[in-house]
Amino acid sequence: MSEMMHVSMKMMAEMAKDAPKDKIEKLEQATDKIVKDLHAMSMVVGAGSGKEPLFHNAYAVMKVTDADAYLRDYENYLECYNDLMKGTNLPAASFMRSMKSTKVKVAGLPALEVTAELDVNAGQNDMVKKIMDIYLGPGNKMIVTTVAVDKNTMIVRYVPAAELEGFVTSVKNGSRSLAADAEIAKTVKLLPAGSQMLFLISPQGTVASVHRFMAALVPQQAGAANMPDFPRTPPIGVAVKLSATGLEKRLVIPAAVLDSVGPYVQQMHSGKGAAGAIP
Repeated sequence: MSEMMHVSMKMMAEMAKDAPKDKIEKLEQATDKIVKDLHAMSMVVGAGSGKEPLFHNAYAVMKVTDADAYLRDYENYLECYNDLMKGTNLPAASFMRSMKSTKVKVAGLPALEVTAELDVNAGQNDMVKKIMDIYLGPGNKMIVTTVAVDKNTMIVRYVPAAELEGFVTSVKNGSRSLAADAEIAKTVKLLPAGSQMLFLISPQGTVASVHRFMAALVPQQAGAANMPDFPRTPPIGVAVKLSATGLEKRLVIPAAVLDSVGPYVQQMHSGKGAAGAIP
């Protein structure tokens, strides 16, 4: 992750020859600190419902060395980023112009609400702006709230802090745990134990997300698509495990998914059913 972020900053330096070298180095140091203290992360991207932005139900849970220290280091990173962006001449729609942070409380817990100003407007690329609106909502802004749930756990979600209290409570009491989902458990059992990277792809949720994206991108064609809901099945699983014996990669497609494809295609051809939002 650190190397990926360094590549991004090198790209920025190449596009903005006027970017001060000392400010770039300072931002790299701030980046290294927050990445070093991040030990594990899981992320869920849900389809959402109604007119919610697609990222409205996206969230991440992170395990860190010290949650309070992580919030302080995150603030420092944002300050370094904003300092670099001041007066830096970058191509339009290439980077976030600023990221404003506000210390808040969510369910009595320390949190940081960050509002990122996106450098996209109607006078530039209309298609890019429309896609950003679909994923993040209108306004050329992205709001992300990071909450320190306990000493070593952070929750990150793409919503204002005011909308997070009930969500944080559900994560703390375990009612939102993916580990408790019976369908997910079926796939995880077939993947190598102790895998460092694990991807779970819900066919049902993927179909719903694609339908919502296309309906928002081309609203006049939404009725013509008329995609039915894919049946609920265990997710497709991909795992990567690195050990002393080598690198193991495994793809699992549960039988229930394969069994559902034929009837689903027939249903699509028959034109019956309509896609609904998947919670």
